[in-house]
Amino acid sequence: MTLHAPDFLAIGHVAKDRDPHTSEFRIGGTAAYSALTAARLGLRTALTTSLSCRELLSPLGPDIQLFVAPSPNTTTFINDYSLGPRRQQVSSIAGAIQAQHVPRRWREASIVHIGPIAREIEPGIIDLFPDALVCVSPQGWMRRWDDAGEVTMGPWEDAELVLSRADILVLSEEDTAHEPGLEQSYRSKVPVVVLTQGSRGAQVYARGDRFHVPAFTSQTVDPTGAGDVYAAAFAIRYHETRDPLDAATFAACTASFVVEGWGLEAIPTRKQVTTRLDQWGLGSKGSPSKTR
Repeated sequence: MTLHAPDFLAIGHVAKDRDPHTSEFRIGGTAAYSALTAARLGLRTALTTSLSCRELLSPLGPDIQLFVAPSPNTTTFINDYSLGPRRQQVSSIAGAIQAQHVPRRWREASIVHIGPIAREIEPGIIDLFPDALVCVSPQGWMRRWDDAGEVTMGPWEDAELVLSRADILVLSEEDTAHEPGLEQSYRSKVPVVVLTQGSRGAQVYARGDRFHVPAFTSQTVDPTGAGDVYAAAFAIRYHETRDPLDAATFAACTASFVVEGWGLEAIPTRKQVTTRLDQWGLGSKGSPSKTR
C-alpha cells in the first residue's frame, strides 16, 4: 500500500477497554479517538500504533492510513465508574512505539497528536516533526501501576524534553490531581496549554492570557474519550485559525457529542459540529478557515 502524507497523524496505543462487570470490551485509547475525530472532521488521517490483533482497528473504518508495529499483546484497561471517579487497572501492554514506526512520508503531517496511554511512546519521537503543529496529551506518561495493575498518576519524567518542542499541551484535572496547579508550571514552556475540567469546561492559557471556555450542555451517557476528542478538535481548529478561543469553543462542541453516546460511534462529523454551533449562535467557529 502506498502511504501518503496525511493532514493529521495520531500516535499511541489503541487499547481494549473492558467493563469490570461484564466480559465485553470496546476499542479505546487517545490515538483511536483522535484519529477518528480527525477523519470525521474531514482531514486525511494516519495512525501509528502497536497491538497484537489488527482486526481490532476495524471500527476506525477504511479511510485512516495505518501503521501497526507488531506486538504479542494489546494494551488492555479495565475502567470502573461504578463508585464515581474512574478507577483503572491495566492487564496487558503492547510494544513500545519508536521513531522507526513512523513512515517517512507521515513525518510531513501538518498536525501531529502524540497521545500515550501506557508510557509506550519514545519521548524523542517528537523531534521527527519540526514543521508540524504538535499537540501532546501526556496522560500516559504520567500513569503508574503496581503489580496488580492498579493505575495511579505520578510525575512526568521526560516533560522537559517533550515540552520544549510541543505547540499545544492538553491536560485534564485527572492528570493533575496528584499535583494541583501543575498546568501553571508548563505555561512558560508551551505556547498553548489547556486544562480540561469535564462538565465545567476548560481553562486555556495562550499568549500570556488565561480564559475559561464553558462546556456545551450535554446529557452524559459515557465520558470515555471526550478529552481525547477535545484535544484533537482543538489542534485541528487551532491549525485552521490560530485563535485559541475559537479552537476551544470548537473543541468543546465536538466533545459534547462524545459524552452523549458510547465510544467511537458518538464522534461527530464536521457538519454535525457546525450545526450545533449554529444552534448555539456560534456558527462562525465551525467552518474551515483559509488561514494556515
